[in-house]
Amino acid sequence: METAASIIAFVQITTEIAKCVIKTKKLWDQAQELPEDIQALILRLQCHQPIFDAMQQQLQHDDSLCSVQNDSLVRTNLDCCQMSLKTLQSTADDLISQLNAKKGLKRKLAAVKLALGKDGLDRLKNRLSESIELLKLSIMAWDIMYNIISSTSDIIKKIRVGDKAGVLELFNSRQASPFDKDQNGQSLLFHAADSKNFELCQLFLGLGLKDALLERVGESRQGALTPTVFKPDRDHPEADWMKIVELFHSYMDEPESSMLLRLFDYQRECDYGDEYVNIFRQRFLPKFYTGPLRYRLEAFRLASFHSQSPETLLGLLAENRQVTSFDVSHSSHENVSLVHSAALALGIRFADEVLPYKRGWAMWSMASYSEGWSLLVKQVTAVASPEDLHSIESVQPWDVYSVPAWKGTPLVSVIGGALCYMSPDITFFHWDKVFQESIRQWVLDLQESGVDLEMYGQREATTLKEQMRGALDADAIESSRHSIRDSLPTAAVSLAFRRGQRADRSKWNKNHWVPIRLLELKTGPTPSDWRIVWAPEFEWMACQFWEMIEKEDIVMPGSWVDV
Repeated sequence: METAASIIAFVQITTEIAKCVIKTKKLWDQAQELPEDIQALILRLQCHQPIFDAMQQQLQHDDSLCSVQNDSLVRTNLDCCQMSLKTLQSTADDLISQLNAKKGLKRKLAAVKLALGKDGLDRLKNRLSESIELLKLSIMAWDIMYNIISSTSDIIKKIRVGDKAGVLELFNSRQASPFDKDQNGQSLLFHAADSKNFELCQLFLGLGLKDALLERVGESRQGALTPTVFKPDRDHPEADWMKIVELFHSYMDEPESSMLLRLFDYQRECDYGDEYVNIFRQRFLPKFYTGPLRYRLEAFRLASFHSQSPETLLGLLAENRQVTSFDVSHSSHENVSLVHSAALALGIRFADEVLPYKRGWAMWSMASYSEGWSLLVKQVTAVASPEDLHSIESVQPWDVYSVPAWKGTPLVSVIGGALCYMSPDITFFHWDKVFQESIRQWVLDLQESGVDLEMYGQREATTLKEQMRGALDADAIESSRHSIRDSLPTAAVSLAFRRGQRADRSKWNKNHWVPIRLLELKTGPTPSDWRIVWAPEFEWMACQFWEMIEKEDIVMPGSWVDV
């Protein structure tokens, strides 16, 4: 009964909130000379009106919420709405009183100068911000008001056998709701897709489960799209599966730029050719090759860290898997350089090649490096201009790498890639050999693609001395700790660190980043002449340690102090 009473009150409050938003919007229309930040707040407030209109309509026609066992969410939602309503009403009344105090021409002048006073302006801004935050909390509470059901419940059993009539009967009798989710957080749409049932998928989407299409649940990031990628035959998918794919795609209006990261949700260690990435691209990104080139360059960059095959990268760039001079020059202009991407891809894979590791006879196919990665470097650098080979840009690794974002030329990206692979758990004893061998492999590939190593080396050595010594040092680490990185899906982490003995990487402190300083680059006409002189900044690490040890306890004024 308490839940029912709360919902009745909630219906009334959502109506009042909608009225207040309309009132505030009308006042704003009279006062369009308000400061831009106030206008932006009122516009955001207006955007909440259709949400509360939809809440009101659903509550009036859906009495299933009255059966919610735990009404705390309803009451929380109600409390947030009441506070927001009170703030909104106070704000609107205050604005109206300012207008009503004036007559005629003075009223019009007041309408465009409602809050010129600093105190009044700050008060209005704070009230609007507070209202918006309360409305956001209210909407969040509303969004999580669904029933958690067992994966063996009646509704899911009927979905699995394709009993559409039984599903509708459970809905009509209020024994189930389209918004129910199982104990893992998966929606009914996921179970319908997993059961390859087109009619039920169509039914659930028609009942408002469109948002469930883009949900990613748990560490594996599975959702309604997952079965359509993994379950059909890779080469000859059944017609029923493709009907579901077309249905899902017709409901998706997500921009392709935001779908790029979803490509990497479908990488698996057992999928040696990254085929599932290509399957997802074909089924849910049909305009991938006709859209802006920048999106493909970003996909190429993200894949260069951990994809299993160089063909995956080429397939993300162009349908014919060819690299053109325009692609390379445009990528440098967009600061998503293909030369940088190829360099870090080589650095990460060749580091694994240099490190001592005894593989069984059946494990060579699992090696990170193959000649294909050097061929990728040659394919990119063969059509690159000198400016592309020396372009300076910032490179941001995935969040799983204990390495700062670095800024430098592609040569630094080779070192950054090697560091991504080794840090923090590969013993420091191997680092120098990995850096030297990786650089020599890089310049060997450049030489075979037609680059003059002497001219290239002279310019690189000068640039490193003047601009890139601190690319991976303590300052780079400090600035990187405050940046937001793309999160690599858990299923793909094993691709980034492939050796079996590295399974305990999770035991390492995620903040354990080793700063290094690049001191000098020695070059020559042959790859064997090349050497990077570098040094770890242990002094900085020691400074951090002593700061932690010597940090004094803060004593609260007036508290007892033991002598």
